[in-house]
Amino acid sequence: MSKETDGIVAKHANSGLGGHVTSITSSAPGRAVGTYHERKATPSATDKIGKGLAVDFGDDTGDTKTASKMAIFNLFAQDSASLAELFHSHADFYVKNGRRYPIADLDRGVYNDHFDHIHVAVAKGTVLASAPLNNTKANAVVVPTTVSEDNVPAFNTVMDADYTPTLNGSWRVEWGGGVITSGDAAFFGSMGGQQNPHGFVSIARTASGKGHWLLAEDGGIYAFGDAQFYGSYWNIPEKDRQGVRSFVSVKRISYADGEGYRIMGTDGSWYDFSPQRAAELRAKGTLG
Repeated sequence: MSKETDGIVAKHANSGLGGHVTSITSSAPGRAVGTYHERKATPSATDKIGKGLAVDFGDDTGDTKTASKMAIFNLFAQDSASLAELFHSHADFYVKNGRRYPIADLDRGVYNDHFDHIHVAVAKGTVLASAPLNNTKANAVVVPTTVSEDNVPAFNTVMDADYTPTLNGSWRVEWGGGVITSGDAAFFGSMGGQQNPHGFVSIARTASGKGHWLLAEDGGIYAFGDAQFYGSYWNIPEKDRQGVRSFVSVKRISYADGEGYRIMGTDGSWYDFSPQRAAELRAKGTLG
């Protein structure tokens, strides 16, 4: 390890987030010469340039989008200006040499390789601040581990985030349904303080950035701003449901008939909702 990777690891360790380090410096077969993972004196004959300035984090869930992986990404996104690289394919942007770019612009090979982990790299001499963080509204990217014997997050635990079209602001959803805004993100409403037996796990903005959808753990969807409601898991006829126990992600999708959203279950199943799908559900009498 190096002082640079020590700083990356310490920042994660002091945050209280889940997940763990999956790679630091590596002589793994196939590692490209000159990547930020390499360092001098490693066994691999390909480690010729040697940097030793990158750390990868994962949570043993494979390519599935999870709250824990997104929380790690959001933690390091705070330091975007100080990073050489920040890659995670489930995020809306990536960082290269201190600048944020839309994830669609990321090299396809790199994109395909970063669904299961978060890659964090810094330039030589850069050591990230690693002081313990507080779970406060002013520092909302901190996602503490669970706080009860039933493994249920605290109401103010930030579960997911989405970024404005400019990448200069964000919306963050708490387990209790609260939405925290920053930068140029406007507030469109939340489920904070509302009676809901299930926590909230994900948020997705509309293409315009003038609204968003919130996803509850049980598959319920709540629309705010210019976001349209086209149904949720509970509007699907019972015979067509796959018996998903819980949901983890909502993502904006552009369909042929207009903008909609996809919700994904912890078992890998997914359901699409669009204007056409809403019309079908209304015809079946399951959507008002």
